[in-house]
Amino acid sequence: MTTPDLHTPGAPGRHADRFRNCATIMNVADVGATAAWYTDVLGFDLEHGWGRPMEHASMRCGASSFHFSAGAPTHPATSYVTVYCDDIDTLHADYAARGVEIVMPVTEAPWGARTFMVTDCNDQLLMFAAVSDPDTHHGT
Repeated sequence: MTTPDLHTPGAPGRHADRFRNCATIMNVADVGATAAWYTDVLGFDLEHGWGRPMEHASMRCGASSFHFSAGAPTHPATSYVTVYCDDIDTLHADYAARGVEIVMPVTEAPWGARTFMVTDCNDQLLMFAAVSDPDTHHGT
């Protein structure tokens, strides 16, 4: 078996032609409140939600989606989601004005992006990243 050079952009994965996209699912204590926060504060779109009270919600963010589910565990937050975006300074200013807790200010990352990180209403971490050097970044 030959191992591909993983530093080469476009190195093939054995199932690359089968994958379409992926969604992050985060367990939260209150799905309805979380969906409202992501809509009202971050400006995401509610794709769908079900249950009364809401047990699961899908939020649309560009071509990606986030899912929130009522379940355990909800803490500690052990990972974060990166949202690739444009005009990061406008997003940062909007979120700061809305009182979003910014835990990392806009920073030039060594992997070729300008980033900042926030905590959501459940203390989950979200990073927003705008690729500033496409020659050194291949993740978007």
